[in-house]
Amino acid sequence: MNRRPRLPEQLFVFTGSFIFFLCTLAANFSGPHDSIGYLNGMVTGKHLFHPHHLIYHFVTHYWLVFAQSIFPGVKDYYLAEVFTALWGSGTMAVLYSFFRNRFRLPVLSSIISLTVIAFTFGVWFYSTNIEVYAPPMFFLLLALYILTKDNFRQADCWKVILLHVMAILFHQVHVLFTVVILYKLWQQRKNINLVSSLVQYAVTGIVLVGGAYFLVGWVIEGNNSFPQWISWFEGYTQSNDYWKPLNSKMPVLIATGYSHAFIGGHFVFRLPPVERYLSKSLSSHSLGDEMFLARHISHSMAVFLAVLSALLGLVMLWLVIRFARYYKTIRTTLGNVVTPLMLIGIVYSVFFCFWMPEILEFWIFQSILVWLLLLGTLQYAGQGIPPFRGWGRLKPIALVAIISLMLFTINFFGSIRWLLDIENDEYYAKIKQVKEVVREKDVVLLQDAWQLKDFLNYFAKATVYEAPAVDSLKPVVNKAITDCLQNGGRLYIYTEATHYQPQGTTYIDSLLQVYGSRKRVFPDPAATILVVE
Repeated sequence: MNRRPRLPEQLFVFTGSFIFFLCTLAANFSGPHDSIGYLNGMVTGKHLFHPHHLIYHFVTHYWLVFAQSIFPGVKDYYLAEVFTALWGSGTMAVLYSFFRNRFRLPVLSSIISLTVIAFTFGVWFYSTNIEVYAPPMFFLLLALYILTKDNFRQADCWKVILLHVMAILFHQVHVLFTVVILYKLWQQRKNINLVSSLVQYAVTGIVLVGGAYFLVGWVIEGNNSFPQWISWFEGYTQSNDYWKPLNSKMPVLIATGYSHAFIGGHFVFRLPPVERYLSKSLSSHSLGDEMFLARHISHSMAVFLAVLSALLGLVMLWLVIRFARYYKTIRTTLGNVVTPLMLIGIVYSVFFCFWMPEILEFWIFQSILVWLLLLGTLQYAGQGIPPFRGWGRLKPIALVAIISLMLFTINFFGSIRWLLDIENDEYYAKIKQVKEVVREKDVVLLQDAWQLKDFLNYFAKATVYEAPAVDSLKPVVNKAITDCLQNGGRLYIYTEATHYQPQGTTYIDSLLQVYGSRKRVFPDPAATILVVE
């Protein structure tokens, strides 16, 4: 008799997912626009606390310190991405458990269904880059896994509460998850002590989440008055720029963000009609990094991927219709699983209709829930799948495998393949030549500092200034430039302005008038750069 303990299936899933994500770690910081700024903070140990994702930067910084001590020769951005890949792999193990234990699928069906989620663009890319979304996703899905147990008990309350606390500390927005927890506690009120559970939930949240925010915001960050602390805690929510009104543009923004979570879609910029339109449109300036990333995709490949994406969209629509058609049967069989997934998916979706709906990051969680619902219930929705008359009946596992292959093809050849190479990062291309020649005594002046300043700080360690937006900032920049030139340094001026510039170009224009006789053009086709020496 074999007495050796059997290794859990989830361990193999975690290991396989981790290897997969390690093989596709990103070398691009323009896709997730905040990555380069986050990386600078992690490397230097500065700006480690952000009110919207309180502990992510802090935890990742110390992971980076630990990892660098073991792998000193590995680029630190890859080490930071390994941290992301660990969380992404943990999420894959949880999702596999959903398919196996909640939807009761066989091993092979569970693995193939899991690959569909792994090849979904948002999940794939945000398990391989430097961003905040992978860690809380793991905690949320693990909490959902516990909440969908058939025999939910009092002891499970603590597990769910602590997992939710961790998700909120990694990203503040996940306070939305409260809705599904309260629903489950109420639903299970005959099996648990409802009042005690609610008190545990409230007290734990106040002590752990509230205490962490007070410690960081009031003590560490120095917002030691109630108005200051509230302002710091609210962060971006105070700005109208992030909230979107209910108008005719909202469906387009939602469709953009939601579809992008499934498909990277960078190949779209190489479709001949789109390319011709953007070449004549001023709007192409804001899409420059995506267009730069996709520049090596052939027109024929772009058309092929577009057709494949359209077919995938039709298949997904058919799956949604099929799910709705058999919903009563599905709910009767899997109500404890399906209802919580649908409830929290609706809550998150409604919120993100109004909070930056065009951003794919905020639809990643919902894209996972969609796949869980559609693929996990496929075997319960009728017998066999007749795609075309005369073709017989297609087994669910075969359809899922086709979807997986389509997603891999679309997202790898249309996006991920190009995100693996830092030479396809437009902002890196703009600072590449300067970083090779800039010296400690030189100064770099940027008309538009967005992205470029963070790239220069990381790759060149240069002294970088943005063109002053107000008069009070001019003396500091003036002195730095004067000291630089008097000490034999060079002034590199990036004259390009691609984003909203409240300061205008007056400062650099006046500077070039003063130093006109000493300027020359820096020979870099990727950016418009002048050198004063």
